[in-house]
Amino acid sequence: MQPENPIEETYEQFIKEFITAPVDRSKERLTRGEKSTLSRKEKAVRARRRKMIKQSKRKNR
Repeated sequence: MQPENPIEETYEQFIKEFITAPVDRSKERLTRGEKSTLSRKEKAVRARRRKMIKQSKRKNR
């Protein structure tokens, strides 16, 4: 499928590069849709990180 629209073509290219790019998602918030695609381990890691941040905030008060 070759889109004749140049804008569509750049969009497809952007999507391809965006999907294949190695992304470090640890810092940014996830939307609900992205959250559901995470594996169990990733969820556990995130929960642990959240707990640590909460504890450090509590300690710094």
